[in-house]
Parts: sequence; structure tokens; C-alpha cells
Amino acid sequence: MGKRKSFFAVFLAVIVLLAMLLPACAVPVQAASSVLPKELKLVWIPGESSDTEVVNSWEFPENVSLKHAKCKTSNKKVATIERSPDYGGQVSVDYISIKGPGKATLTAVAKKAGGKYKTYKIKVTVEEYTNPLKTFKIGAKSYKKKFNDKISVGTMSKKTLSGKLNIKPAKGFKITKITASYPIKKNGERVYVNKKLKDGMKIDVTWTGDIFITVKNTKTKEKLELRLYAGYAY
Repeated sequence: MGKRKSFFAVFLAVIVLLAMLLPACAVPVQAASSVLPKELKLVWIPGESSDTEVVNSWEFPENVSLKHAKCKTSNKKVATIERSPDYGGQVSVDYISIKGPGKATLTAVAKKAGGKYKTYKIKVTVEEYTNPLKTFKIGAKSYKKKFNDKISVGTMSKKTLSGKLNIKPAKGFKITKITASYPIKKNGERVYVNKKLKDGMKIDVTWTGDIFITVKNTKTKEKLELRLYAGYAY
């Protein structure tokens, strides 16, 4: 009885999502999955991994079998779309991989019950990453160049990030938030604290701590989070 209720709940969720998503030409997804728009604007970061997970279990309808589900791209040099079955045999699209700047149309084709095929298309625009920072100094030490081709970098030392914070966005970008997360000793234990930062303030971010900088492209409105780690990773 429990299994029948569970199946009915999933079936009902799929029907509701189909009604919501089909007018937008997006593939049906379960409640726990991301709703994928018919257009995506992404950023290619040369120093980072090319595999960018955009979709989490973007699933076809339940009556689609693996051999009747196909995914393809119009430009493999820009982006690709991957499909795989999950543990329950449900066919899903797991992720989109960014390969380089440009435009591509990603297509997913599913053969539904009755032998009819349904095609879903996603237009992807990939822009090349540019360093969004004009200045980034802590005391006399500059960290700006570390973000020329990466968004997550380490200081490669055990030193505390200590000094006056001097940070300015590059043209076309806006810094929307700066935060720090770092360990301190409290009641004999090592605990992490979170703190908001701003340009011009004196900071002390201890070893193994992080500084997170959220920047927004003023033209595309897309946001990126930069990370500076006080340590040897990244």
C-alpha cells in the first residue's frame, strides 16, 4: 500500500510539472530537480574544470526507455549535454559540460508511449571569463592576478590574511557581497566564524579561512563567487 501511494505521488508530481513546463519547451523534471530554462547564459573559466553541472536529474517522462532517449549538441566546442539512467531505471540528463565560448543548441529527444517523439531544445550562450577585479589587496599583498583564469585560488602559505582590504571591481562589474569564514579558538575548541567585509576595513582571516567575493556582470546580470583560501589548496 505504501509503494502504491508513493508511486501515485510521483505520478501526480510529474503530471503537474508537465503542465507547467511544456509551454516553455523544457524537459519535465521532478520536484527535487532544477527547472531548466529554454535559454542558458554560462561562463567558461579556462583554469577551472570544463565539466559544469547545470542540471540535477533532469528527467524524461517515466515511459521513456534509455534506447529511446537521445541528447546532442550543435557545437561540441561550446557545450555538450550528457544523459544517463538513474538507479530506478529512469532516464535523466545529468549535466551540461562547458567546452569554450560561443553559442550552441542542446537537444534532447525522447520517444514517448505510442511511438511519438518529443524534442526539447535549450539555447546556450557561453561567454569567456574575464577577471572581474581591478584591485584586490590585503595590506601590501596583491591577489588580483590569481583570478585571471580561476575563481577559486589559494594563498599558498600558512600566513594570516591580515591588513587593510583594498578591493575594486573591473569595468563592467559590481561587487555585491564580501564575506569571510575562518577558524578561531573558543572555550578550548576550534570553531568557524562568518563575517561581512567591506572595502577599506582592517581584516584578519586566519589560516584555512576563506574570503568570498560575489561579483555581478552589469550587462548580463550574471553573478560569480570568487574564493580566496588562506592555505595551500586550490
